[in-house]
Amino acid sequence: MNDTLLKTALSFHQAGNLDGAIRLYGEILQQQPKHFDALYLLGFAHLQRGEFHDAERLISRALAVNPRSVDAHYNRGNALQRLDRPKEALAAFDAALAIKSDIGEV
Repeated sequence: MNDTLLKTALSFHQAGNLDGAIRLYGEILQQQPKHFDALYLLGFAHLQRGEFHDAERLISRALAVNPRSVDAHYNRGNALQRLDRPKEALAAFDAALAIKSDIGEV
């Protein structure tokens, strides 16, 4: 069931329906509180809405489940930067680079 919910939530997210995506990610997390994709994508949706405290909190929870996610470290850094926490943001960006050193290459 969570796979179907996740696919639907992701399609909402990609279409710009952040409210619908957030609702479905929340439903997944009610059933599986440590579901990495739902945690990360919920945090990312909050980041996109400018809700930086929620974004940082949720992405940090996702990283507790999967500390090897480059995207999660990078977007946690973005949230921290927007929260005016530059040292923590830099550490998050460094963590992303430590996993994938060519992250900034085009």
